[in-house]
Amino acid sequence: MAVELNDAKGTKKINWLREPMLHFIIIGLLVFVINDLMQDDIVDENLIVIDSRVREEMIREFQQKKSREPSTQELEKLLDSWLQNELLYRKGLEMGLAENDIMIRDRVIQKTVSLFRSLAAHREPSSQQLRDWYQKKSANYMKQPSYNFEHVLIRDQGDNARLEVDAIRSEVLAGKEASAFKQGYHSFVGRRRSSLSIAYGDEFVETLDNLPIDEWKIVQSKKGFHLVRLQNRQQEPLPEFEELEPLLRRDWRKQKQNDQVVKLIEELRNNYTILHHSS
Repeated sequence: MAVELNDAKGTKKINWLREPMLHFIIIGLLVFVINDLMQDDIVDENLIVIDSRVREEMIREFQQKKSREPSTQELEKLLDSWLQNELLYRKGLEMGLAENDIMIRDRVIQKTVSLFRSLAAHREPSSQQLRDWYQKKSANYMKQPSYNFEHVLIRDQGDNARLEVDAIRSEVLAGKEASAFKQGYHSFVGRRRSSLSIAYGDEFVETLDNLPIDEWKIVQSKKGFHLVRLQNRQQEPLPEFEELEPLLRRDWRKQKQNDQVVKLIEELRNNYTILHHSS
């Protein structure tokens, strides 16, 4: 942009776009506008807001401890205590006390998980959703099978123990009562699967599941060699939906809360660039 000026000596053209003064004014205006916009986004670090969220949290914690709502005076004390803790917390942050502190890191993670789990806490499933859930997760609600069996246990894992249990089996098949081997004989009625797994190991129980009824078989466990006769294996029927509905409702909510956290983590993965450095 050029402007013509007339004077006694003639006409003089001035190109304003090349004038340093104009550049200085424009830059000054831009700095002023940008600074003004940034001031709107700056959070006052000395501002502490005690809002409804803080009040609700204090009331909820009090109710959990006392099983009632706090009085006005009690709530004021709770809020003042919260304020004192917030002041100390901010001072600690200012001093850098939170840096590389595993306990603080774990606490922040715990609160983040709790917050996002709470987003799904008030969702209630319909009856049909619960029934579908039960059908899909029915194996989780199956009662443990129980076993009736008798056995003679040789508490050793060596070759001699195997030979000994073979000899006992031969005597039992020839007509001798297994209970005659008093030192290693035991009889179980209605023994639960979990109890047997603890006592003899998972592999022992898995073998019991496949043993024929009323036949003497040799089975090895973490305790040694067993001569076992399985008398009965009973699996109780799946409980009716109505019997388990309160439990199903609780488990459904818990799953939705977990899903909320998983969803958050996946979203965060997409928002970050993650580098793995080999040491």
